[in-house]
Amino acid sequence: MKLSIIITHYNEPWRTVKPMFDSLSLQRGIDWKEIEIIVVQDGEDGALERHLYAAYGLPVSAYTIPHGGVSTARNHGLDEAQGEYVMWCDCDDMFCQAFGLNMFMTAIKDEPDIIHSSFIEESDYKGYHLFRHENDMCFVHGKAFRKQFLIDTGIRFPTHIHKHEDGAMVRLAFLKTEKHLYISTPLYTWAWNPESVMRKNGVENSLVETYPELMKSREWFLDQLAESGMEEELKKQTAKVVFDCYYDFQKPEFIDPENTKYVVKDAKAFSELYAKYSEVYLSNDVKVLVETANKARSEAYSNGMQMEHMTIGQFIETVKQM
Repeated sequence: MKLSIIITHYNEPWRTVKPMFDSLSLQRGIDWKEIEIIVVQDGEDGALERHLYAAYGLPVSAYTIPHGGVSTARNHGLDEAQGEYVMWCDCDDMFCQAFGLNMFMTAIKDEPDIIHSSFIEESDYKGYHLFRHENDMCFVHGKAFRKQFLIDTGIRFPTHIHKHEDGAMVRLAFLKTEKHLYISTPLYTWAWNPESVMRKNGVENSLVETYPELMKSREWFLDQLAESGMEEELKKQTAKVVFDCYYDFQKPEFIDPENTKYVVKDAKAFSELYAKYSEVYLSNDVKVLVETANKARSEAYSNGMQMEHMTIGQFIETVKQM
């Protein structure tokens, strides 16, 4: 078995899930004897009727587990997977290329630890838009991982985190290997679902409302580097986390007075993380801090920041007092 496609499901209705199975059934140039589809039902409430996806005639195995969140469901799929490679798909997404799996199966022949493709993000928030993500090393979308590599490195999804959980896991995987292969063709669509965990309240304030979870994810990521003895990488990544947070807090949603109740909680979450890793952050060479700040600034402006309102020092002191 070459590839295990793991699809996690909670309580999404069939009309939301159907495009994923439609897109799988349309895949061309592959041998389904080399591929398995694993559906992990996260809790019994809202479970899909199995005949709905069984009708496609695809090689599907289904498992129902006690409700524990998407990370627990993804890890269960990993444990059940028989493929040399695993790919996690959200049930409300879809493949946007009929030759998507063919490209992944071709890439597997080179035996990289990670195969990652560009993918399309769909949004219908304040007008229909499509965004292309290239060379992404954060989201789980459009990626396949060699299972033995994950086992050997002990990389799994953090089960105590239910939002922003994939960013930490994926970044950790890329840091632990240099054997990754990039497919520039967009193969996967992160589909618009206004009822999803991250989007049900719109996207305008999704970051400011979920920031404490993001801090948990970033802390777990740094903890994993520390536990792995990757001291130099820990220093650089701690600097990146601090500067990413600095610029996050200067985005419009964090400055909006209507979001003060969220920002206070967000500041507390950052303060706790900074207190834990401040010595590591300050141990960086000035050159590293400058390079990291420049990269973080560029990303922040491209992601909606309009101007810098304070220095990094002012930011750290301000959040400590909130």
